[in-house]
Amino acid sequence: MKCTSMKKIACLLAAALMAAACSNEEPNIPPADPPRPIMNVQDSLAIVAFYHAMKCGEWKAPFHWDITDIDTWGGITVELDMARNEYRVTEIKVPNAEEYLPGDYYLPPELGNLTRLRSLIVYGDSRMVGEIPKELFDCPLENLYIMAQGYSSPLKGLYGSIPKEIGKVGETLKWLKISNTNI
Repeated sequence: MKCTSMKKIACLLAAALMAAACSNEEPNIPPADPPRPIMNVQDSLAIVAFYHAMKCGEWKAPFHWDITDIDTWGGITVELDMARNEYRVTEIKVPNAEEYLPGDYYLPPELGNLTRLRSLIVYGDSRMVGEIPKELFDCPLENLYIMAQGYSSPLKGLYGSIPKEIGKVGETLKWLKISNTNI
């Protein structure tokens, strides 16, 4: 008799397992967390060029950078593009050069690849070299502020003229100040 009741229990258990396996209902698995956002590839390449041109690895704290860690990118503002789940650079604010930056730094032309860059603020000094890259005006700039600080040298940082490509930002540019340079 025991054998029969054990067979019944085994049959019922097997039937229950088969019914569960054949069920059309989704298993009760919690949804996976969305993937962590990444940096836009084009923006990432532009920031690497900026890192090298501006010698960000040599900046003093709190602006010292680790190129592999976006949380250490002092002066960089990003926003999340929700549709693509990626970060986009919207602002660059270079700190007071006399206190934080090494010499012979410059603005790289790759900044023009930052298609969401709306604000560039540079507190440079006489150790900044080069010209304003014309590619910069491929960005939808709203604010452009470049001011060389320090008067220890007759050369006041940037030289040349404002590129004619500034006309590209005629619809977006709201604030422009370039002072104390050789421009």
